[in-house]
Amino acid sequence: GEIFDSSVGKNNASSQRSPSSLEISLQNQLRHLRSERKSAVKRLDAQLQEAISVENGLIKTQVTQKDELNDIRLKISDLKINRNLAKSKAQDEIIDLQTQMSNLTRSIDEKVGHLQASEIEESRPNKALREEEKKLKSELLRILRESEACISGGIL
Repeated sequence: GEIFDSSVGKNNASSQRSPSSLEISLQNQLRHLRSERKSAVKRLDAQLQEAISVENGLIKTQVTQKDELNDIRLKISDLKINRNLAKSKAQDEIIDLQTQMSNLTRSIDEKVGHLQASEIEESRPNKALREEEKKLKSELLRILRESEACISGGIL
């Protein structure tokens, strides 16, 4: 009877027995792995959030750069238009100046023609004018000599 009782006791003990050291070790490893998994998931979540944040920052930067690039393109376009307008205006001004020069040249040629015609008419001997011209020339020569004397003498 005792042997049977002891085997019954063992069966009873095995259903309520304390866990073996291997089971305890495996349970500890399982808890440790679950904890590591949670930490890894948290780390990966944080890295994912950081990556999303970086991506959003890059997208914003890209949008900003596209806007800046479009602004630069518009400025270049405006500058080209202004340059072409300035070229056109300069060409118009050149044509205008050439026309003015041509008109002046024609006017001068006409005046020279009139002067030559009047000189021919006035070329008749006029003694009083020639005397006045001689006086003025001698006066001019005297002033020039005095000026040269002053310059060489260091007066001026």
